[in-house]
Amino acid sequence: MAQRILTCPNCNQQVHVPDNYFRAAIQCMRCGAQLDRFTGQVAGAAPGRQAAGPRPAAYPPSAPPVAYPQAAQPVAYPFQGQTPQHPVYSRPAKAKRWWLIPLVVIGSLVGVLVIVAVVAGPMLLRGNISAEGDWHLYKSEEGNFSIEFPSEPKNRVQKLPTDLGTRKMYSAYLQPGVMFFEAGYFDLGDGPEGYYEFDYNAAAASMKQDGGRVTSQKQYMVGRYRGSLAVIEDSGRYSTAMMVRVHNRVFIAVVENHSSGDQDIVDRFVKSFKLTANDGDLGIDYWYAYRTKGNSWTHRHTTDGQGSEYINEMTYEVLQVQPDRALVRTTMSQLPNAPTETWIEFREGSEPPMGNVSHSRETISVEAGEFDCTKTVFDDGNIHSTTWTSRKTGLLVRVESKHAGMPKSITELIRTNVK
Repeated sequence: MAQRILTCPNCNQQVHVPDNYFRAAIQCMRCGAQLDRFTGQVAGAAPGRQAAGPRPAAYPPSAPPVAYPQAAQPVAYPFQGQTPQHPVYSRPAKAKRWWLIPLVVIGSLVGVLVIVAVVAGPMLLRGNISAEGDWHLYKSEEGNFSIEFPSEPKNRVQKLPTDLGTRKMYSAYLQPGVMFFEAGYFDLGDGPEGYYEFDYNAAAASMKQDGGRVTSQKQYMVGRYRGSLAVIEDSGRYSTAMMVRVHNRVFIAVVENHSSGDQDIVDRFVKSFKLTANDGDLGIDYWYAYRTKGNSWTHRHTTDGQGSEYINEMTYEVLQVQPDRALVRTTMSQLPNAPTETWIEFREGSEPPMGNVSHSRETISVEAGEFDCTKTVFDDGNIHSTTWTSRKTGLLVRVESKHAGMPKSITELIRTNVK
């Protein structure tokens, strides 16, 4: 530590004053005199005069004072044996930091934007859509369906590639935000392709883009018709597609690019889908009689053979019903004590007949009563058959069949108890 050196006027002792020493007087460590720390004079004496009092004998001129080594000198700490007194000082004025003001303003704006993004972000993405309140009821007269949109949609026709070739899809669509709503239909065709079963799994897989995946797919019923509900995920966003085949027509309702938090909106859209046509306009429901527990009916089978007839009656009774199948007990008159029970699945498609098929509408009377029927005539050169099917219950009312080289057979409905 740097020091000033004073000489005591009483005893010629050198007194070291530290730079940070702040008291007005400092004590000589040899004679005890109080010295002014600036002038070196005895404190309280007039300038240029020495304080009264005895002085020790001065050293002979030839014998200078002993110079003690610096390290041997006791250090006179200013606080030694005293209570320290701190100086009074004023705090220097701070510089005005005007450059902080823009930073504070910008930080506040960023904070507000973050809050808006968190609170209003989902609403902006979904386009201010709510699952509650009034939605627009869309009706398709040509497609025979209705569905609710968040607001009024637009119509369009697009070409849809399928395994059976390109089909026209007639639909209504709406895109209020990043979410996309669409509902429509396409026809498989009136020819043999209309008999094939629609593959819901393949249809769902065809909707996903590269990197997407089908996360779930389950059965979904629209009235009596069995369809499918598939969920497709891609980079944290989802698409939900409902598909259902009704005879030769396939209906689709899809919500694309929604989040997991939009499930209430997706549910309202999908569940609002309804078929608006009568069963006869949509086609025959061949499983109508199988959909109610307790329904029963009886067919009589007659085969002509070399001057005699072979007759057998078969009675069908519905024991249990599930959404996609029914448990049916079959009893033959030839074996009344050996009934069989079989699960019958409700399937919309079947293998197409390999031959010429024609359809017409006709009312016929049989032992079970009078029925409004669809008449189907089939002929492939070896087999000729004519079938009358009830348009209301889907039951076979009468079948006339003749195979080449074999006797003719007739099946007729003789009793029915179908609700």
